[in-house]
Amino acid sequence: MLKATIQRNHNISIEYPKVVAKLKINSVYHRPKKAKIFEDVEIAEFLSEADDLKYLAAKIIVIFGMFGATRCIELTKLELRHIKQHGEVFVVELDATKTDVDRSFVIEGIYAEMVRKYLKLRVSSTPHQRFFVNYQKGICTTQPIGKHKFAGTPKLVADYLQLAESKKYTGHSLRRSSATLLVNGGAGMTGLKHHGGWKSSTVAEGYIGDSMARKRKMGAVISNAIAPKKSSSEIVTECSASSPKPSSSTASSSIATLATASSPIASLATASSSTKSPSKHSGSGGGTTETALVPFDSIDNEINFQEILAESVVPFDDTIQIPSTMSESDIASKMMRSISMEGCKHFEINFNFK
Repeated sequence: MLKATIQRNHNISIEYPKVVAKLKINSVYHRPKKAKIFEDVEIAEFLSEADDLKYLAAKIIVIFGMFGATRCIELTKLELRHIKQHGEVFVVELDATKTDVDRSFVIEGIYAEMVRKYLKLRVSSTPHQRFFVNYQKGICTTQPIGKHKFAGTPKLVADYLQLAESKKYTGHSLRRSSATLLVNGGAGMTGLKHHGGWKSSTVAEGYIGDSMARKRKMGAVISNAIAPKKSSSEIVTECSASSPKPSSSTASSSIATLATASSPIASLATASSSTKSPSKHSGSGGGTTETALVPFDSIDNEINFQEILAESVVPFDDTIQIPSTMSESDIASKMMRSISMEGCKHFEINFNFK
């Protein structure tokens, strides 16, 4: 508006193209300083292990910051009327935000219990409606918590966890950590923008931190893509005979042994632990090795073969067939990620798909 007015009324250009070009060149190497983020395990450790007598108010600030991706000013303005209890959960409504986007979030589970405990300590004669009040040695006062204490809480958490560079954990750390955990959990850009109240996708992406969980997830995808394919005709899990045998499960639990795959359909033989034992055969080094029996309950909860095969598997005798519609890459990646052999010196899984 100003440039257009001066250009029209005085025929003077204030665009300064050379200056703008110079600034663009210099900004290529500029890296803005961003608040450090917390990993999920660090937040869980603080909320579960820190002493309530000293850290209860800090815990509640962390809970609201993580569940709602809240700004310090939003926590400062939060009042009792913004928090409504629905059964066992709390619904928090935020209005008059920085971007004029009203949003809400839910606090549930053990974290709702912490909020409930904090509310019970509130003095009934508090002369204001601000939700966050000062807390010291198990007692709430009537003094409201200011924005500077909200901004200093992430550093307090970092000091408790003995994290490096604790001064880099600022009031924005909780908001960035919340956005990062949401994306790591599988949320898309629409969900992220709704969660944080961002209107711009570019701005929202700037809040996603480069967490270790995100790096490991990307590394696992690349590792699975370039992993060498095995040439054996069997899908086996081998354990050295000199190693302790896997503990036997109860008679009622299902036990799985990986059998020969003679076609695109691989077999997964199942039997009761009271009727079958590991089969023995000679290893490549001349020693005796065992095909270990893997209890279903030893498989990672993230992968449940019974659920994977439930709709398209026809059992006969004691054998379950993996349908040919399941791609070999899916079978391979699920097997590699889920089978756990406790007490084995090594294990090897071979795949052969025709």
